[in-house]
Amino acid sequence: MKDRGGQPGTIMPEQGEFVKRTRWLMASVLVPAAATAAALAAPVASQAAHLALRTSGSKVIASSAKWREYPLPISGNASVYGISAPGRNDAWAVGATFGSTGKARAYVRAAHGPAVLPAVHPGDGAGCVPMQGDGSLLMHWNGARWARVAVPQVGDIGYVTVAGPADLSVAAACESLHWNGKTWAAASYAHVPNMQNFTLTGFAADGPRDGWLTGVVSGTNGFFTGYAERWNGSRWRRVQLPNLGADYGLSGVAALGPDNVWVGGWDANQHMILLHWNGRSWTLAPAPGTGYRMTEIYTVRAVAPGDVWTVGYGSRAVAPNIVRSPLIIHWTGHRWENTPAPAPPYHSEIYTIADDHGQLWAAGDTFTPAGDTYGMALLRWTGSRWTASPPPAAGEGAVSQLTAVPGGGLWGAGYISDASGLPRPVIARR
Repeated sequence: MKDRGGQPGTIMPEQGEFVKRTRWLMASVLVPAAATAAALAAPVASQAAHLALRTSGSKVIASSAKWREYPLPISGNASVYGISAPGRNDAWAVGATFGSTGKARAYVRAAHGPAVLPAVHPGDGAGCVPMQGDGSLLMHWNGARWARVAVPQVGDIGYVTVAGPADLSVAAACESLHWNGKTWAAASYAHVPNMQNFTLTGFAADGPRDGWLTGVVSGTNGFFTGYAERWNGSRWRRVQLPNLGADYGLSGVAALGPDNVWVGGWDANQHMILLHWNGRSWTLAPAPGTGYRMTEIYTVRAVAPGDVWTVGYGSRAVAPNIVRSPLIIHWTGHRWENTPAPAPPYHSEIYTIADDHGQLWAAGDTFTPAGDTYGMALLRWTGSRWTASPPPAAGEGAVSQLTAVPGGGLWGAGYISDASGLPRPVIARR
């Protein structure tokens, strides 16, 4: 990035949550890329055998208000990034395990909330190398307990979409995986020229032959550049974007169909980007007034063609220790509108939003650079404004994703850090 008056590559404190989350990763020990190929070459057992690998009882281990937290079949440090519930007794969760306490603590310090999956191209023939977690994590809920499911080791898995028992897609830092009911198939992302490292920030599957992803590339010129790719049923291909300037990022995507896709992001001035794809071309939608000097979008979630939401944070100041206020904006079918969130001194970053049969919920954490601690944040929509509600679990941590349960209810996934600063994965239901 170029700062306002500095040299290319100089990173200012206000220039994006993407920078905060990935700065420490560039010095991490890289996972050998050969591990991915080896994992994919290994036999994969039947789905029934997967679900019998490791199980945990359905006993509730913690609660917060109406939330019930369930035990997870994980030993060691881990975090859950994404969750999807195709049925009342059918849910899938993805994330990462951490083999070293150093990486685990660094994750808690640098990665608050949504799936941000960094990788590098070292230029030594190794190809794409994931940088954050040490092990891929996939779990299934059968109505009674969570169980580990065997999955090729591709690093952090940040996103999961489920269309049926034989149609499950997950996205990792360097590639996506698809389960057809019998085997896993891997697909590498399209190469972005002149990149040194890149970060996957959004993933949406509209069916086995149509999917989208967004990300941010750090190039050899010192700038960040957003990118989008589309799945055509056989491979990922880069999508031409409109001219958005020399320094910008894309941070989320929602697909309602092949001709109705929304993408969110941020520009060089830390103002939001809202792009719409109609099947033929992109339109840059006018952003609503928010009263903030800077805004950042983390997630785009589509409920219906005239009911799309983006969430993130906003700040009335541009300074290293900014107070971050919830940012939740809504597409009505005609325009984007800002929605009233709790006013200061309340502060939070919002990473996820879900519609539980007409009741909207948004979640994230209460992190702010000036604060010493932070915890999970949960907001409920009253029909006219957002109000704070008890989160899924207490302690220092964040909610990465919410997803509605068919028939009523809500799953929340994320992590809580223990007294040693190490992350404990959390999945809770209300």
